[in-house]
Amino acid sequence: MAIRFGIIVMIMRFKGKMKDILKATRLEYRQITESNGHILLLLIQPVLIIILFGAVLPPEHSQYPYYKHTIASMLSIVVIFISAQMTSLRIVTERAPYGPLSRETLGIGRASIISGKLNANFLFAGIQCILIYLMGVNVFEIENSILILIVLLVTSFFSLSMGLLFSVFAKNKDQASQLVMLTVLVFLVLSGAIVKIPETSILYDVSQEIPMTLSLNSLVSVMNAENDISWNIAKMLSFGIFCLLVSAFKFSIEKG
Repeated sequence: MAIRFGIIVMIMRFKGKMKDILKATRLEYRQITESNGHILLLLIQPVLIIILFGAVLPPEHSQYPYYKHTIASMLSIVVIFISAQMTSLRIVTERAPYGPLSRETLGIGRASIISGKLNANFLFAGIQCILIYLMGVNVFEIENSILILIVLLVTSFFSLSMGLLFSVFAKNKDQASQLVMLTVLVFLVLSGAIVKIPETSILYDVSQEIPMTLSLNSLVSVMNAENDISWNIAKMLSFGIFCLLVSAFKFSIEKG
């Protein structure tokens, strides 16, 4: 009898948590879609970047030895930067002096707020990834593989989670934006997107485990139809989940 009662209590708590997350997701969706101009910008910016990058490539670009590595680097950095920017201001702008958190009136727990913000933003980030994938396949003439889209979506999940982490820890909007810029620059350097890091470097082992390198290497592997990318995908998902858990914990213990 006690076990049955315990199971019922757990089910009721789970249902309550799901209702909170759904409510938080709807609230975040309404906030994102308040401005049609904002939505338009979210959808246009990745397309414009791909078109501009494709326009500056020489006609014989596909013959270059590092062509696929360059394209993979560009796709990874675009997804990471755009996705992280989407969520990096979602929490910090709801704190004073920018605005009060709405959880008091809605009765939503802070961990559920984090989940709701991730869900709503991932919807738009997913659309961005689809656009990037479609444009990339046509503009850069890369292999039309659904695995490329999967890598982009997983990269976006990590980046959204990282953005929420920055938003929770940042004291103001400027600090959140600076954290995103600094992290993207560090990723850009350590991933070997600009200059390949030699295996003898003390940073080589670290550089191979950062999310952008995992994303970049996965994309190159798919384009070359070689190597299993499941381990890289698992690592990126783990990084994203870790960022979410830390964000939810930090946000939950905040006062006020």
